[in-house]
Amino acid sequence: MTSPPPVPDEATADRPVSRWAIATFLLGLVSLIPLSLLAGIVALIKTRGGKEPGRGLAVAGIAICVLWAAVWAYSLWPKYGLITGTLQSDRVGTCFRGDVNSPVSCDQPHSDELFAMLSLSRFPDSDPEQRQIEDRCKAELPKYAASADRDPSIRVDAWSPGAEWKQLDTHAAGCVAHSDADRVHSIKVGPAFSWNSP
Repeated sequence: MTSPPPVPDEATADRPVSRWAIATFLLGLVSLIPLSLLAGIVALIKTRGGKEPGRGLAVAGIAICVLWAAVWAYSLWPKYGLITGTLQSDRVGTCFRGDVNSPVSCDQPHSDELFAMLSLSRFPDSDPEQRQIEDRCKAELPKYAASADRDPSIRVDAWSPGAEWKQLDTHAAGCVAHSDADRVHSIKVGPAFSWNSP
């Protein structure tokens, strides 16, 4: 035989749920973490010992807040090991003029020269990771052409996977020496002859 459902206490049945508990839950849902935690502490104090109903709602709001904090922490946590090394590729030494998908001979006027390929453990998904690739490319330039890093007309760019260069897959990035004026010959040869020079 089943027992009848418990009859709510008259004193608690008429009392509304704590506004602090409701605030904790709603602020937790919209990920306003500091406000939700403050409201949750107040709600737990006010609902202690059954003074006000809503303790479960306050605990649920704090739990949601903690989950949001974990999501934010994971997304902002630095991800190490993006660059796993350099790739040996026959594309290194390729020159481009204008369109990065149309290579030209380095003996013809060109603005970009691929000097290194970096192997990546994953697709770069943030600005700090893009800067990490660019910094590594700057370190690779002297290995390709010893005097190129002292040439003020050369700027180092990084072509991330899928961004500009359709030949790159999600696990490679290209390091490119870019010149505003068209160059003739590889940067390995030394200072550039420019078609735009006086």
